[in-house]
Amino acid sequence: MPFGSWLAVVVLRIVARLPFRWLHKIGAAGGRLVYARSAGMRARIVDNVRGARIAGESDIAVERFARACAVELGKGMMEILPLWFGRVEDMMTRVRLDATWDAVQPLFAAGKGVMFLTSHLGAFEVAGQFLAQNMKITIMYRRPRIAWLDPVLRHARAQGQARLTTADTRGVRALLQALKKGKRSASCPTRCPRKAMGSWPTFSGAPPIRQR
Repeated sequence: MPFGSWLAVVVLRIVARLPFRWLHKIGAAGGRLVYARSAGMRARIVDNVRGARIAGESDIAVERFARACAVELGKGMMEILPLWFGRVEDMMTRVRLDATWDAVQPLFAAGKGVMFLTSHLGAFEVAGQFLAQNMKITIMYRRPRIAWLDPVLRHARAQGQARLTTADTRGVRALLQALKKGKRSASCPTRCPRKAMGSWPTFSGAPPIRQR
């Protein structure tokens, strides 16, 4: 691992030891800062809030709701750190199983391949770490655009029995191979393909989110 990436892991492991109330305060401050300084992020959040019609028609109400969303997104990002950097065992004690976990047990017993799909923010990280702590599983992973972050995120996500694969056609083949062999795999259903991949219909009159 390059020195810069290693140093980032060390710092993040220290930050991950903070109590949740402090992580939330840091995340909230970060969310407010990004909302204030990033015009692109601010416009995207405002557009999503307005399109979902969950804050009324008033521009003031939409702006207030969007700013609150940015704060909560910041908190959510900081909540991921304990899962990624040194506190996964502690975090697993907080996981509560429901009937969906019981429903897949017969499939495991029969040697069937199983693919787990979860929502993106928060839930995907918790579910992925839980699965990796309990079974061998192939998980789709997208490399970040910032090169030095890639070793950091691979270190964070490749815990337990997780096997990472790239979020592209190669990764799709890896997931299919795992399923055909009766193994387990996981992915986030909100992956954003690149522009060159597939066709792009509008949804509720809006274009889909795509990578550049």
